[in-house]
Amino acid sequence: MSSLLLRSSAQQKTATLSISTRLVEVSVVVDDKKGHPVSDLAQDDFHIFDKGHEQKIVQFQFVSSYAVPAAPLNLPPNVYTNLPAQQSVSPNNVTIILLDRLNTDFIDQFWSRPQIIRYLQHIQPRDRIALYVLGPDLTVLHDFTSDASSLVAALHGLQGRRPPQMEQAAIPDPEKNPAVQQLQAAAGSGPPSAQAVRLNELITFLNDANNQDVGANLDDRVRLTLGAFSAIAEHVAGFPGRKNLLWVSGDFPIQFDADIGKLPGHQHRDYGDAIERATQLLSSANVAVYPVDVRGLIPENLGTSAPMLSSRRDAVIATVPQSLDPSEIATVNAIAHNTGGRAFFNTNDIENSIAQAVDDARTSYTLGYYPDNAEWNGEFHEIAVKVDRPNVSVRARSGYLATRSSPLKVKDENTILAQIASSPLESTGLTVFAKLAPAPPGGTHDSATAFLNVDPRGLALSLVNGHWKGRAIAAFIQLDAKGVPLGNGIAEQTIDMDLSPETYRSLMRSALKLQKQLTLERNAAELCIVAIDENTGRAGSVHIPIVKDRRKPQPK
Repeated sequence: MSSLLLRSSAQQKTATLSISTRLVEVSVVVDDKKGHPVSDLAQDDFHIFDKGHEQKIVQFQFVSSYAVPAAPLNLPPNVYTNLPAQQSVSPNNVTIILLDRLNTDFIDQFWSRPQIIRYLQHIQPRDRIALYVLGPDLTVLHDFTSDASSLVAALHGLQGRRPPQMEQAAIPDPEKNPAVQQLQAAAGSGPPSAQAVRLNELITFLNDANNQDVGANLDDRVRLTLGAFSAIAEHVAGFPGRKNLLWVSGDFPIQFDADIGKLPGHQHRDYGDAIERATQLLSSANVAVYPVDVRGLIPENLGTSAPMLSSRRDAVIATVPQSLDPSEIATVNAIAHNTGGRAFFNTNDIENSIAQAVDDARTSYTLGYYPDNAEWNGEFHEIAVKVDRPNVSVRARSGYLATRSSPLKVKDENTILAQIASSPLESTGLTVFAKLAPAPPGGTHDSATAFLNVDPRGLALSLVNGHWKGRAIAAFIQLDAKGVPLGNGIAEQTIDMDLSPETYRSLMRSALKLQKQLTLERNAAELCIVAIDENTGRAGSVHIPIVKDRRKPQPK
């Protein structure tokens, strides 16, 4: 790993005076007693408290979801950026619907999809919604749009399946299974009680296949779920306004809490580092999580396993009754509370649950402050927001982790870089511009130069003895045609910043500029360039296609 030092002068041997300038931003939703959004509040109406101490609000913005026409940048040829403004419109508030097939039984996927489709058919033009799918990988079914027909078409094309993490062996399509076809045919005749029993046999067959060896694959499910949350948070970090993440699932195996590393029912496994990273990214990106339980009404524990009828909106199906696990209820409520969202469970009205969550993205306020009592020592800081308006409800995230500034561990760094490079979503926590230039005439055909500009305003620098200090990482990762990082195609560069006030002011008016000579791997199809701020973990990334002609020998 090479190192680029930005130093203005020799360090003085004096006592260290360190001042951190980390802005804490909080997205706030305010509703009246009828549940309607309150949109006429001013900055003076808000009071924000950090660990019980009122803070001075230095940033205030009222944000609505009405799209603002974006001013497209006139980028030079072959220059790539991760700026959200490069879209046709610049979304102020956005909603991600994450369809969790990794943690959801097939039958619940089947019954919930029509309700999601019905909701999407009636979205408003100002809504900016994306559809992502969590399975063995995170998949972009449709990125942000207000086009209802394209969202519905994308969801219609999604075939129900169960990923290997929820099964022991591949299960064929249930509708093509002879035993299932016989049950379906038999369920149409006989008294209602007999129909219920037969349908229950069908559902039990599907769910038993789904639940085989789930415990043995819990590690994979937790790892993939946390990775998806981190990728989504990094992708929307650069978007303005509120970001709502609807986690549409039938099981919630993780909990984002101040008590890092504890998972309900699975305390013997240690996911602390991964949960802390996901929590930090969600917090810094102002992502509010809305767990939506697609299992419908679940009765109280009746002490019996006999079949019973459970009504859903679309049909009456037979199920084996389950009881709501108090720890699972606590989990979904904690996820929502800690991120500023709300939880929806034990209801058949999934369509309305999604509607309520999307409504929260239409009107919000963004408050920003510099904590006057913050010691960045890894402790959890509780946040409370109060409004000088009677009969209103206020929703905001419960706090943040004041993580200390420390270099990433090599193992963690490599894992994070691989996740960002392999993600279908660009990270936008840092704004980056990049270009890959082929070798000049006379150069070797397998070489190229990568240029990277990072917007320094996204970096968290600390004032130490009159100098602005920080550390960042730049990585250049070559990928094959399947998006897999190539082992020999990874180059990294560290940037240690030690800037005088004059150099700091000059940098803020320009960009942090790097260039890297690369040797292109024979099967490289794409180059991912990543910049990470080590103080905050925020990242920016771009993917650049590698033109095959660049690797052809120069004509003699």
